[in-house]
Formats: sequence, structure tokens, C-alpha cells
Amino acid sequence: MRIKLTFIYLPILLLSACSSDDFKASYGLFADIEEANTLHNEGKDDEASRLLEEVIEYRIEEYSPSLFDKISSIFSDSNDESKAIVDALFCYIAQLDAIEMLSDMTPNIEEKISILKRVTKLSPAIDNIATQYTEQLKVERGTQKDYTALEDNLTRLCSKYSKRYKEYTDALKITFAFQPSAGDIILYIYHKKWALMNDLLINHDKLYGYDKTFEYFDTILSSHGASAEAYTKALLKAYMSFGGSPKYSYDSGMTYDIFREIATYDDDLSVKIISEASKGFVTVADKAVGDLVFAYGNKIFYNPSYNDTYYLLNAEGIVIMNDEGIGDLMTEQPITFNSILVNKPLLCAVLYKHDKGDIVPRVLEAEQYTIQDTIVRKGYENGVHCVMKLASNYEEKRLYGEDGSALCDSTGVHCSIIEHRDTCSVHRDYNERLQRISYRISKDSKYYSYDENDRLESIYDNQSAIFYEYLDSSVTVIIQNWENNTTTVRTERSYQLAPLPVIEDRVYGGLYRNLETLDTTYLLEVTRYTRDGAFYDEPNLWAIEQYGYDETGRLIGHQYFDRNQTCVESVFYDYATNTVQINYYDDDNLPQTIIKDIDEYRQ
Repeated sequence: MRIKLTFIYLPILLLSACSSDDFKASYGLFADIEEANTLHNEGKDDEASRLLEEVIEYRIEEYSPSLFDKISSIFSDSNDESKAIVDALFCYIAQLDAIEMLSDMTPNIEEKISILKRVTKLSPAIDNIATQYTEQLKVERGTQKDYTALEDNLTRLCSKYSKRYKEYTDALKITFAFQPSAGDIILYIYHKKWALMNDLLINHDKLYGYDKTFEYFDTILSSHGASAEAYTKALLKAYMSFGGSPKYSYDSGMTYDIFREIATYDDDLSVKIISEASKGFVTVADKAVGDLVFAYGNKIFYNPSYNDTYYLLNAEGIVIMNDEGIGDLMTEQPITFNSILVNKPLLCAVLYKHDKGDIVPRVLEAEQYTIQDTIVRKGYENGVHCVMKLASNYEEKRLYGEDGSALCDSTGVHCSIIEHRDTCSVHRDYNERLQRISYRISKDSKYYSYDENDRLESIYDNQSAIFYEYLDSSVTVIIQNWENNTTTVRTERSYQLAPLPVIEDRVYGGLYRNLETLDTTYLLEVTRYTRDGAFYDEPNLWAIEQYGYDETGRLIGHQYFDRNQTCVESVFYDYATNTVQINYYDDDNLPQTIIKDIDEYRQ
């Protein structure tokens, strides 16, 4: 019997082993593009074009498991369907890259248009494959309580393929190439596709004019209108609306003349995109906190000078956010930023769409170029000339006036430098004389800020911010709790002042940055501690005091607790009767109640 079972299982196991193909067709396509790039650099464009043509002609098929695959999967933990889907997505990325490279190699505009049109002929099944992937990802992650702490099958696969993709982008010397992950690969694919579609639109209009271009896109949009992000189609939707057809009605904020003007700019700018962090945002549709407005969904950040003020682009609108507000957005998890390149005409179209046409001149005049492995970015920020230098582990930002002289912002900073190290990031600020005035350290999801005297100024994490104010030898600690919308002011006294409490925490409603802006009328709780960390409890100075307020902000009650956290006295205000009810324990530890007039009690 044992021999028979061996003969039965052995073929199946062998077949299973044979069927566990790694589905790495994309690896070969990337290798072909690498070789084509080498040939192009050597001046062998004919040979390079042949290889790129082979990549473009590769046919991507939807995965349909055979009976053999179904049987073998019973005896193997491999998921061939997932492998096939992920490989197909990376194959499509390779084909888009091949079209882009071939187009860039072609100086003739008519030939360029012909090449770009091939985007519409690529792998008709890609939309279905993207849908399959999205649904499978939902299923895998929907079964996990905390998928951020686990690696599901698609996450592992995407990580594996993304590693090969990074080797490929490094070989092509693509600076700061976006590395697609499980959560954003579909966004990345459609971003690349629509970047080529927009390039096709601009070149087609340049050669053939509006009517023929409109007619062409009208014939293809029914089958090529898919996108993971609405912003990617902003330029084409604006273009199609210029003819006045009800079918393409779209309030773009642009005219055809404006389109022709911005279309003359064919360079790209780096854009910061949030990766897999939508869970960390809350929606506050009608509330702005300073310059910060919360929004929800997949988001793109843009700024000509790269940092500080970001313009948040999404399907719903454009939102303005500053650097100080980044921490406020971290309600559940840290935000991860990736950089991608977006063409200037598309950025301008999105800005016009959201009534930000006044920003467009700054977008158009901004410059970005690469020197070796460093991106140099020049633009205007709040009326000041800004120069950025960005490398893989280094960022530098400097401010200048119109005459080229060094300028400082409102905080006295002329130059900011960020160094990204293995275990942390160090951010240093300098004045116009390049003297260090402060520095910050980012480590383990916390941000530590120090002043020019190396004193700790603030600490940020995902839930709170802590600020330190120094006066002579004393220190006041201000703690913002973003989840509870409270601010705690901690006073630490010298041990020599005993028997007074060493630490006193006073909790106020609302978020405050310093003592000057603190609303001391909205005190919620006071907690006192001794030098050994125990609750403080002395006559007329309780361990804990708690206060409550009505909807109008009037004090309606407060309670006092001893070191055992036992309520020893309660005071309740009745504004209808203008009385105060006091509940307490007498010297014999018996409960007592006194009712007094409010004015009498306050005296």
C-alpha cells in the first residue's frame, strides 16, 4: 500500500514543482530595456529600437488556471494567480517605459505621435487585471485585524518585484524613481499611462490642431478612460471641454489658448504623494486649523519649491497644508511620502480646475534638473527665491532675494539641511551667516527638536506633541494630545521646595503651543505628584482636581480626590436657582451636603 501511495503522490508533487513557475516575464522585459538603454548611449539606436519594439509587442494575458494548476495548488501553498497578476502589472510598467524611451529617442513629431498611440494598443486586459489585483488585495487584507503589521501574499510579491524594478531604475540612472508597493502599484501604473496620454495629447494638438485631436481622443476614450486618480485626466478633460460638447462638459477654469500656452512647457516637477496612509487621515469638511485643512482619499502634494507649503490635489479639491500641520494629520499612523514626476501642463490643469490659476506662473517658472545623483530645484516660495538640493540621503534648502543675497524666513532660517542616516534623520537650521540655530532628530516615529544651546524644544509622535519652555532654571512642559484635543501644562519644581508637589499637571481643553495662547478658563484637571512619583495629598491641596463645563462653557461642577483617588468633595453649580451644592466628608468621615448662593460661594 505504501508503494502505491508513493506512485500516486509522486507525479502530483513533480507536477506541482514544475508548475510553480515564478512568472518573471517582467524581469526579462526590464533586462531588454536596460540593454536598449546601453545601446542608445552607444549611439546604436536601431538595435535599441528593435529591443524596445519587442518589449512593446509582448502580449500580457489574463491568468486562467488550468485543471493542472488547480490540482497542483491543492498540494502547494504557492499562489500562481497572485504571481501571474503581479508579474503582469510589472510587465505593463515595462511596456510603458519602453514606449516612453522610444518616444524620447525620436526627434520627428509625427513618428513620436505614432509611438505614443501604441499606449492604446497595449494589453487590453490590463484594466481587468488591475481590478483583479485590487479585489484580491481587499480580500487578503480584509481578513486581517491589522494588516499593517502583517505581510500578506501580494505585499510579499510586490516587494520582491519592486526590488528588481529598483535595480532596473538604478541601471537607467533614474533619480528618485518611485518604487511601487502593494498599496500603490495601481496608482503608479495609471499615473505612468496618463503621463504618456497627456504627452500624446500635447504633441497631437501641436501637429494636427484641435478638431483632429478632439476627434481622435473621442474615438478612444470609451475604452481608455480608466484611471486610479481623477487628477491624471484633468488636462484631457479640460481639452475635450473646449469644443462645447455636452458629452465632455467640464468646468476646467481654462481656455484653449491657456492650454496652448502651458503645453509649451514639457518638463516635469517632483510631486510628493502619500503612500498607503489614507487610514491616518480624518475628514473635516468645514473646519480649517490655521492653514491646515483635513481631507480624505488618495492625495498628491505639490509645491514649486518642493517643501513647506503643499497643495493637496485630489478628486474633491485642492487643500493647503503647511509643515507644522503634518503632525496634526498623523491621527493613526505616520505619513509616508514618495516622490514622483508630474508634467507641468498637468499640474497647471489641476490648479486651474481648483481656482488656483494664480499659482500657475510659479509652476511654469520653477526649474528642476539633475546633477549626478542630486536633484536641483529652483522656484519661488512666498515671494522668496528658493533653491533645493535633493539626494538619496541629503536635502538642502536655501532662501535668496532678487539680488541673490541670503534671506531668512520668519523664524530666522536661511538654510535647512536634512541628513538621512541608517537609524534616524537629522535636520539642521542655519542663519544667513550659516551659524546653526537649531536642529531636529527623527527616530522611531518621533521627532526631537533642539535649540542653539542643545536644549530639547519639542517632541512629536503620532498622537501628541510636547514643547519645552525654559525660564532661568525652571522648565515648563506643554503636552498636546491630538486624540483628546487637550493640552497639559506640566510644572516641575525643585526638590528643595518640599513639601510642595514636585510635579503638577494642569489639563486644558483645546490645543495650545505656548503659555501666551493658553486659555486658562477651560481647566479640566489638575494632578499633583510627590518627588517619588506618588500622588500628592496635603491639606488644601488635593492630589487630583477635576472640572466640568456645559455647552456654553460655564463651570457646572468640580471634584477633589485624595492620594487614593477617592472623591472627598464635590461641588455642583445650578445656574437656574443660582445655587451651589457642596458634597463632602466631615471630620468624622460622614457625608455632608451644603447648599450656598453662587456669589457667596465664590467669595
